[in-house]
Amino acid sequence: MNYENELSYEEQLDRAEKELAEGYHDYAQAIINLIPVKSARKCYIQSEIYARKQWYNEQLKQLKAAVKLAPKNETYKEKLAELEGLKNQNKSKKKKTKKQMGKGLNGEDKLFLGACCEFFTVCFH
Repeated sequence: MNYENELSYEEQLDRAEKELAEGYHDYAQAIINLIPVKSARKCYIQSEIYARKQWYNEQLKQLKAAVKLAPKNETYKEKLAELEGLKNQNKSKKKKTKKQMGKGLNGEDKLFLGACCEFFTVCFH
């Protein structure tokens, strides 16, 4: 019999959190995968695993699920608000990048791409 299966769900979640805190997100994921019950805490731990993998869209989904299952949990709500704030900042940066387009000498649009190259001139005739 598997060791994790002998533990209660809460003990398994405790173990997953411990492994995650020690930097073993793959082992934490394996433990989470063994837990058949969906809970706010499980969703939150899953979101933290996704954060370590830099899978931010998946992290956001799990945080939303955690808040839905435990709407009074301040930790979950704060983390969700933080991640949604970062997502909105990224959207603003993308819009700003589009505004950085200018006109070239012959009326072509210039798209500025950053420090690695001066710019590309793209002619839209």
